[in-house]
Amino acid sequence: MAQFIHVLRAYSPRLKLGPRVTMNEVVSFISGRTGLNKGIILMVLCEIKDALVFFHLTGRSVKLEGLGCYTPKIDLKGNINVTNRIPSEFKADLNKPRAFEGEIINSDMIGKTVGELIARWNKEHPDNPVR
Repeated sequence: MAQFIHVLRAYSPRLKLGPRVTMNEVVSFISGRTGLNKGIILMVLCEIKDALVFFHLTGRSVKLEGLGCYTPKIDLKGNINVTNRIPSEFKADLNKPRAFEGEIINSDMIGKTVGELIARWNKEHPDNPVR
């Protein structure tokens, strides 16, 4: 008997990710939109990273308007990590109708219920149903 996790892995919509964008690509993108010197942009981005580390090491979160709130946390082993809460306007920009230009795997399953996912699995896998 199949488990529900198999259904999710098989049918849940997910984004097909392209190659990871590099720092140089980000710098070139910003430079092309603003006309600013690439070296200055790279320096500012590196300084933002250094500022985040500095303030996190003092136990402070950092809010960057439009980018989110970065908060340090610690685990049971004493390792420090950072969480990022994305602002609602950032999410709204990502979710504008027809704005996404990439590929969505299982896009036909968007809006389906859990019951509909299980029904599809059971139809396509009669020898290994989910109960």
